[in-house]
Amino acid sequence: MTEQPPNNLDKKESNDSPYSSLTGSFGHVELQSKEHFYTIKDAEPLLNKMKAMLRESENGARLLDLADENKVKFHFIKSKKLQSATTPSLDIFLAAEPDQTEPYMTQILELGGALREIEQSLMGIKIPPPDADPLERANKAHTKFLDKIAYMCKIGIDLENVYSDEVKKAIKAFGYEDLYNVQVNALGEEKAREIYFKALKEAK
Repeated sequence: MTEQPPNNLDKKESNDSPYSSLTGSFGHVELQSKEHFYTIKDAEPLLNKMKAMLRESENGARLLDLADENKVKFHFIKSKKLQSATTPSLDIFLAAEPDQTEPYMTQILELGGALREIEQSLMGIKIPPPDADPLERANKAHTKFLDKIAYMCKIGIDLENVYSDEVKKAIKAFGYEDLYNVQVNALGEEKAREIYFKALKEAK
């Protein structure tokens, strides 16, 4: 069941706020007003449909069970951007369009990736604090993100038998085609890292 965030978000930059880490993902404009959050009535049917689709994936079903066991809270932020965010307090924030009633495959994969981030947190896999060694911090961040992508691809592979072209279009929307093929062909983690860091260099 979804939960509506508190009305007062003035302290969203405070370290003790569960919403302080969201500004990097969603930005101030999307977080500054209560009107930008879906209400429980708006969000619950959409969330239920997303969960049902994700459960058609073996990997997705396991992550949803983990979320249930740990009472993960789900929220929606009205946005047309493809994004998600998680907090240490086990909140997941997902983007959805105003008045949206049917899930997009990109959202299903994004939900799976966010759930994997929650699992990482529960496993103690976290990015070191800002004052840590910069190289160590960057390496941890990239390792975490690549692991998230790997799980999104695994979920896509699970769902391809059911949704076929929808999955391929979603993977393309993320720009993960090469990493998806690594998972399809079981080429291993080193190959995935090679492709990932090559893409980072080309993006600069």
